[in-house]
Amino acid sequence: MALQATQNRAVNPASERVDSAISRIPALDGLRGAAILLVMLCHTYIFEDVRAYLDSTSLKPLWGMAEFGWCGVELFFVLSGFLITSILFNTKESPQYFPSFYGRRAVRIFPLYFAVLLVYFYGPLSFFHSYPFEPTHKIWFFTYLANWKAGSWPVNELTLFWSLCVEEQFYLVWPLVVWLTGRRAFPWLCLGVIVVSLAAGVAIEFAPVPELVVWCTSVPRLQAIVFGSLLAWVVRQSWLEKVTGHLKLAIPAAFGLMLVCALKPPYFRSFHTIEFLISAVAWSALLLHCYTRTDGLAARIMRNRMLRSFGKYSYAIYVLHACIMFYVANFTARVIKRYISSPPLILIATFFTVFAASYLAGFLSWHLFEKHFLRLKKYLPYMVDSPVSRRPNPRASQMPSPVLE
Repeated sequence: MALQATQNRAVNPASERVDSAISRIPALDGLRGAAILLVMLCHTYIFEDVRAYLDSTSLKPLWGMAEFGWCGVELFFVLSGFLITSILFNTKESPQYFPSFYGRRAVRIFPLYFAVLLVYFYGPLSFFHSYPFEPTHKIWFFTYLANWKAGSWPVNELTLFWSLCVEEQFYLVWPLVVWLTGRRAFPWLCLGVIVVSLAAGVAIEFAPVPELVVWCTSVPRLQAIVFGSLLAWVVRQSWLEKVTGHLKLAIPAAFGLMLVCALKPPYFRSFHTIEFLISAVAWSALLLHCYTRTDGLAARIMRNRMLRSFGKYSYAIYVLHACIMFYVANFTARVIKRYISSPPLILIATFFTVFAASYLAGFLSWHLFEKHFLRLKKYLPYMVDSPVSRRPNPRASQMPSPVLE
């Protein structure tokens, strides 16, 4: 689907006013939906009595794989890097490059994020915190720097905001990096950042610091985002078709290694940084496959209506689902136990409550709150000096829409 340009060219007859830098590929919406489902599966598995019960069954190794659902965050990172860098490439020559990008990110991300923080810290939820935050702690959340302090605080309802902080720090710096870097130097820059991220992660794992430091700080978690950014460069190359022919081997191999990480056999010494790398490579290969083989099995699965629906509301679901687990699901579980004594039925009811309530929260957040702010994007159009359809690589005019567009 080609870019839709408006007819208003009063400022510059040679420029085009476009409200979206790139078009939409449905399979990537499904990938986003798969990512949020994996994250919720992981968090539900470690929720209070759920893990204790599942680990007591004979299927403990299988259920233990649910904890590996954290890799859904890596998929979010790969998607963010790919889609955001695609926007930056497509609008690099625009005179509105910086104000349009930052303005559109702000109206998409800030309203819900800051609304949740205000309600959590100063609204009704402030009476039920599992951890009493000090005023100085709150500053770290409001400035998107809380991921650098996560290792010093107990796990609580807002711990998962670490990934939002990582992405926001990426959004802040990456537009300038893309703007300053030439197309030939860009892949080498990405590979350099990946190597530095990997080395920093391994160094942190050997340092006497809390485990959450390697999980939450930005430098060791940049691998997946930059892999996605590198893909945005790869899909614009003339040799793309030759590369995609090898994905039939790369995808099974990468996901096979992910399976080894998830099972955690006794002979496997797990380094979290290596797990980050393996999952980033696996998701990158799958994303590239869905992008280049839109009629393939993986792409058809990701176009599933349910996955795409979860993908549409994934941002709100991610922001809200931890509070739902701490408050709604916890209360529901206590009520269910009064009437049901069967652990499997309690477990099913807990899973259903978390997933249904999280989806409902995301749906309501989008339709009652978020989409009203998105109307402000009409005041922040991208101005492209020449039609994108004239780009040398025909694939460049078919790039998908951004994660948070």
